[in-house]
Amino acid sequence: MLFRAVHQWVNRNTHHFIAISEAARHNMLARKDAPAERITVVPNGIPDIERSSLSLPDQLRAELSVPINAPLVLCVARLEREKDIATLINAMKLVNAELPGYVCLIAGEGSQKQELSRIIQSLGLDKSVRLLGFRTDALALINACDVLCLPSAVEAFGLTLVEAMALNKPVISTNIGGPAEIVLDGCTGRLVPPADSYSLGRAIIELVQDQDTRIAMGRSGRKRYLEQFTAERMARETLAVYHKILAS
Repeated sequence: MLFRAVHQWVNRNTHHFIAISEAARHNMLARKDAPAERITVVPNGIPDIERSSLSLPDQLRAELSVPINAPLVLCVARLEREKDIATLINAMKLVNAELPGYVCLIAGEGSQKQELSRIIQSLGLDKSVRLLGFRTDALALINACDVLCLPSAVEAFGLTLVEAMALNKPVISTNIGGPAEIVLDGCTGRLVPPADSYSLGRAIIELVQDQDTRIAMGRSGRKRYLEQFTAERMARETLAVYHKILAS
């Protein structure tokens, strides 16, 4: 009750709100945090990534005992229920049947770690699906992977998708919230229904097996990042919001 009261007080005394996605704006309106005219959408942006500052992909694969030619699927996310990593693990069971030799790395920590480890063991995927825990080199991992997946059930934005696109990587995510606004299905990656391990597995198989499509999607993703998700664009649009409010 106290938290809700404080939240409502802050909302009443805030002149304007910046939402990181249309999905976030929709949720704010649904909660009646503020009227539509007091909310402006400014999508997140990131500085361009200097690849020379990252560990070399071959070196990182060697450190993680991932064969150079093994298809590498990566997920970088908190191990919490809303990220729905369980659906990705179940999808890898389908991938395992068609693509022996693949590796799926999941980087992140969270309350679901033990449960996810149990699922991996129960599906017999312990040799190919690995929980890495928290990593400080997430960008280097992305740079070393073939496909980045974000299977979230709830996601206001999805910054790791933008990081992957900036590094020319194709992405697969769920057709919800922020990811649906970031990923152009069939162009920069694939969007699949949430909690659908079969569709996710098929999307992974298709991209892993088609190098030309992966390369084309990676290039399109990089182009979309430069057009829509740079830190410079975010700063410019954020500054415009402040100028507008101060002028009024």
